[in-house]
Order: sequence, then C-alpha cells, then structure tokens
Amino acid sequence: MPWDGTELWVAGLALDGDGRPTVRVPHRVAGGSDEAIVGPEWDASGDLWCASDRSGWWNLHRVIDPRGEARVEPVGPVAAEIGGPRWVGGLRWYAPLGDGRILAAATASGATGLVVVDPTEPAAPPVPITVSVGDAPASVVGQVVAGPGPTQAAVVAASATAGPTVLLVDLGGGSRRRGRARLAVPLERAGDASASTSDGSTPAPTVVPAAEAPPARLDAASVARPEPFTFPTGDGEVAHGLLYRPRLAGVSGPDDARPPLVVTIHGGPTSAARPMFDLRTQFWTTRGFAVADVDHRGSTGYGRPFRRRLDGAWGEVDVVDCTAAARHLAAVGDVDPDRIVIRGGSAGGMTVLSALCSSDVFAGGTVLYGVTDLAALATDTHKFESRYLDTLVGPWPEAADVYAARSPVNRLDRLAAPILVLHGADDRVVPPAQAEAVVAAAARYGVRHEYRSFAGEGHGFRQAATIVEALEAELTFYREILDLGASG
Repeated sequence: MPWDGTELWVAGLALDGDGRPTVRVPHRVAGGSDEAIVGPEWDASGDLWCASDRSGWWNLHRVIDPRGEARVEPVGPVAAEIGGPRWVGGLRWYAPLGDGRILAAATASGATGLVVVDPTEPAAPPVPITVSVGDAPASVVGQVVAGPGPTQAAVVAASATAGPTVLLVDLGGGSRRRGRARLAVPLERAGDASASTSDGSTPAPTVVPAAEAPPARLDAASVARPEPFTFPTGDGEVAHGLLYRPRLAGVSGPDDARPPLVVTIHGGPTSAARPMFDLRTQFWTTRGFAVADVDHRGSTGYGRPFRRRLDGAWGEVDVVDCTAAARHLAAVGDVDPDRIVIRGGSAGGMTVLSALCSSDVFAGGTVLYGVTDLAALATDTHKFESRYLDTLVGPWPEAADVYAARSPVNRLDRLAAPILVLHGADDRVVPPAQAEAVVAAAARYGVRHEYRSFAGEGHGFRQAATIVEALEAELTFYREILDLGASG
C-alpha cells in the first residue's frame, strides 16, 4: 500500500511535433519497498519536496538536483509524523510558502498541530505554532494549502471543543524562526480562534468570511474532552487511546458509581483516533457512557515501526490491544468492568467480532460495515485494497489457512455476547453478504443478534437519517444488554 512502500519519480514533459505531451527521461529519485513517501510538491524556487518515513517518522525531505544526481536531504527532523496513509487523493500535510518557509501539520502522541520549518536551517527542528479553535488548542489539522500571500496558508483545523473549521494562518514577517503569527478566522467565529508562536506572541486576528457555517456545538459545560492514556498490552509493549468521560451539565451519577464504557475501534486498520470534537462521541458521553477511542498497534501517528506492527498480525495484535485497553481502564477505576461494550466500523468491525469471540471482557458489541471473512475480502473487494491483506495477513492464496483462522465468521461458535450488525446495502468494499453470513451464524448458534441494512448506503454511513437511526438503535441495544433502563 502507499504507506508501506513508495517510489518517487521525476520526468521531463515536452510537446511532440503534433502538440501532444510526452514524458522524457523518467528516473527514480527516492523511495523503495521499505520507505513510504507522500505529498511530493515543487516549491516556488523549483525545489522538489516530499515527506518520507525513511527515519521511522514521516518527515520533510528536499530533493536536491532532482533532474540529475537527486540527493535527498532531511529538513526539520522531528519525532513526529508530517504525513499519513494516502487513502484518497488531495491530502496535503504541508505547504511551501512564498517566503521560503514551510507550514506543516505534525502529529505526535496522537495529536496534530502546526509547525514552521525553515529550509535555510535544515538541521533545526520545526517551530510549533499554537492555533486555538473554540476554547482549546487545535489538536487535529486535516489540510494545509498555501494561501494568497507569501506568508499565508489555509488549514482545516479542529480542537476538543470545535469541529473542523477553515482558517487562514499568516506567519507574518520578523525572524524566520520566531515570526509572529496572525490568524484569519471566519466572520461568525471571530473571537473563537487565536494563534501564537512559541515565544508567546498573540497578535490580533484578521477576519475573513467562512467557507461553511460552523458545526453545531453543545453547551461548553456538556462537552467531554479527550484524555490521552497509554496502557500495557500484556506482551511488553504499549498502545494508546483517548478517554472521554461522561458529561452533561447539571447531571451527575452516584458518587460511588463507575460509568459503562464504549470502546471504539477505528478503521483502516491504519487509521487513528482523532482528539477532536465529534458529535458522535458526545452522543455517548451526554448519555452517561465513557468512551475509549483506541489506537492499537498498527495505528498511524506513532512512527513507522508502530504502524507496521500489524504486518502479518491483523486480527491478533489489534484484538489484544482493545481488550487490554478495556481491562486497563477498569483496573484503574475509571469504568464499570461489568458494563463494557465495543464498537467498530470496517476493519474495526473485524476487531470487534474477533474480540467478542476470544474474550469475556465485553458484554456485547456493534459491527458497522465490518470485515468478517478475510478470504472473501481478498477475492471480492475494490482494486485499491485488492492486495492489502498480503501485508496484514499473508500472501493469498498461499496463506489461506491463516485467513480462515483469523476470520471471525469461522469462529462464531465461540461467540456468547450479543451483537448488533449495521451495514450499507450498497457496500462494495465489504459486500453485504459478509454481514448476512455473521447474522446467519449468530442465529445458528443461538446468539442474541440484531441486523439492520440501510438502503442507499455504501461503506460508511453518509445520510443523516441513517446516522440517526443507527445511533438510536445502538443506544437502545446497549441499554438493554447492560440493563441500564430507558434513561441509563
């Protein structure tokens, strides 16, 4: 996959006698099977840039003389990720600015912030810039694109209290290492965003129109904020997560009561938990549930070795980690050990089923458009992921026995906890037949189950009515199996 091994090539482009473009002298300048490269981009001076994980972290690199000797130089080395899995096109983690500096989104310890890289000092680490969205520092930055001015860039940022918002960051003049940062915010969000550099300067923001209306927000007193935690996996390693505690203004539980826990597993399985305001998370915390968003080994944001930890081990390592996260939070007294459920979508759905088949930690779980049969996925999925499992599980069909052993659909005789299965009727990534096979097996073994198929939905739910119905069905399911009552 692109996040495993990538080659970066450069070629000349010319017009032939008929005016048709032709490619001339293509040659590889960087990359290989053990190096992932993302975001190649030319700057205004003609230098070629990219983010490479050759150091173990996706960091910025400059290709010197890309049309000739092509020497690759690291710029702004840091133990953080300036890059990520390229699941779709158009992802941009950094922007070369007109004044020569680079503004980048860097992820460390699961959170993403903005940093400034100065190419004139390639060995110097990036300088962080704190940008606040709502009343909290930005913890997720999704896109970075050069702006209209030589010191400007547009970014999409979110925080623990505000969803994704389009902002215009202006680094201004002054020292290249400690330039003052001005921040342009949407008109209706004026006063909700601010910026400062590491020297603590906070100039007045410039105001520009918003690209979109701001997302709906809860009362600030009811917003649960993410608390990062690290936990032992039981085999000498660690994994990470975000804990959201129950929170609703004017409401509190008994002093001696611990809340039920919803363990959430992301998809990918190379994705990551995002420490940002999300109404789906707040849906649970405002109803008395704690939420643990788990970054099992194999997640993005912790360097290449951590990300590659799932190679050949998907369906095992991720299951160990989500179970260990639940046990850890129960052991430290944060949640009720008898009222823990697990939910996950796509790749996370397979982790849910595998965990329910191999552990008694969870009282039940929800599988959203989840993978259930690895052999079926290997032979019936879209082109982009057609050989993905060769890395995560093993070469197909040579490792067919491993595929069979890891597939939850073949182990449902071990399933004792109730399951809720939610799937899109038009899913082409994980065909509905996989969900139907799980439902049939659950019925065959006498396991409590519910199944809902949503017309017009593919891999992931997009329609508002579907999202509402799915969440309400899930809430009712948990209240029943955890014996919480209608207002639990």
